[in-house]
Amino acid sequence: MDVEPNTLFSELPNDFFCPICETYKDDFIILDETINILDTSHHLTHFEAEHIPIYQIEEDKIYIEVGQVDHPMSDEHYIYKVALHDEDGEEIESKKLSIDDEPKLWFDIDYLDTIEIRIYCSKDGIFSSGNINISSYQKETQWW
Repeated sequence: MDVEPNTLFSELPNDFFCPICETYKDDFIILDETINILDTSHHLTHFEAEHIPIYQIEEDKIYIEVGQVDHPMSDEHYIYKVALHDEDGEEIESKKLSIDDEPKLWFDIDYLDTIEIRIYCSKDGIFSSGNINISSYQKETQWW
């Protein structure tokens, strides 16, 4: 099925079938695009602790683990993407996860000064680290 670029989801035909994820239009889930910026200045709730990006910078890489507590990775509830964004909120790079993946990954950041980490949860939405100034961050060793 040929679909023109930038076609709105609501304008897709009812029998639309995604050739990438092999899913019918009726099976898609519309997610809330609200970005939850997690405030680490207070005690995190269990909900917040599941979604907070824990990161460590070493030389030209950032290592990211999702959550201070284990996040579910099941068919109904899982982290499906982790992305780096620039200071303007534009996505720079992302990595997709499946339910079989552990939510630990890394990105090259040698070309960046400021980033924001966004965690995409299939059930609970999008969670953000807020802006991280890479150039002022003291580089430490890998921790996982």
